[in-house]
Amino acid sequence: MEVIPFYKAAEVMSGRHMGSCAYYGVRYIRIRDVLPYSMLKKEAIVSPAGEWNRLSDGDILIPRSGSNPSPYLYREETGPAAFASFFYRIRASSPFTPQFIYFQIRSSRFGKYWSMGLQGRNVTLSWIKEYPCLTSPGIGIQPLWLAELSIRTQLELLSLLEDRWKNSLRIYYIEGADRTLGDLCENISGVCPEHKGDTPVIGPHGICGYTQSPGSQVPMVGVHKTAPIKVIYIPKGSVGSKKLFCLRPFKGEDYRDIYRILCASELEKILTPGTTQHLSLKPLLKIPCRVPPANGSLSCMEKEIQSAKKLLALCQKRLQQLIDIAFPDEL
Repeated sequence: MEVIPFYKAAEVMSGRHMGSCAYYGVRYIRIRDVLPYSMLKKEAIVSPAGEWNRLSDGDILIPRSGSNPSPYLYREETGPAAFASFFYRIRASSPFTPQFIYFQIRSSRFGKYWSMGLQGRNVTLSWIKEYPCLTSPGIGIQPLWLAELSIRTQLELLSLLEDRWKNSLRIYYIEGADRTLGDLCENISGVCPEHKGDTPVIGPHGICGYTQSPGSQVPMVGVHKTAPIKVIYIPKGSVGSKKLFCLRPFKGEDYRDIYRILCASELEKILTPGTTQHLSLKPLLKIPCRVPPANGSLSCMEKEIQSAKKLLALCQKRLQQLIDIAFPDEL
């Protein structure tokens, strides 16, 4: 397949540094605002404190650092926007379309090239410009675009399902609180993965290694100690990593109630401020709560959410497979 230097297929530039201010109609897009599949967070919207770095329809943003380039494709319907200087802005050159460039950046091929160019945590502008860009895809771009639109719709639906579930949790577990979380569970120290032994060590994103320490006799709940906060299950027979508070239920208490209470609580409000926001154990265990009778409607909601997540994962996997067929890895 024919390749050309990336700078012949797209203009790549860095932005001018500027701060943020109260929102006045132009959105300031920062690293923290960007979600997968070119979606943006709906909270903490701010505006740029300057008139530079404005975006045009079809512009693509990629972070200047990190192990994953994860591009964001700006669309006019998003409204007026500008980008932070921690991004590179990419603008497709004729005859290439923004979608063609966007999906090529999403490919494993580009990801491999990106990793090869990492200097510390950063990738230079000159390295990106020399990427050997494929000039035609192995399959059409339109199916990729339609698949991504479908995934965005699924993500929005999943968000609505989770919001409804959390609202119900607050009604059942928080309103009329007569206990605290510390009445239901205790914190068990996490361990460092040893990469030996048979006991799985559970971290914020799943199994992160193994240990020779014995596994927990009961299921537990893990809470990521630093922002962004994540609440996970720690299965029976495994242990939690040191990155988690590992909450073990007292005898007679149900780990699912602990999980639901944490999901219903606004944990961001008890984060300790600082460069790296983190949770402290004391305020965590003081979260007010109550334990209601068993509720079938909550279980039905949770099953609905799990089904939606499984379907979403299958669609995400299939889209990545199609992207890698369109832009095969021949580096």
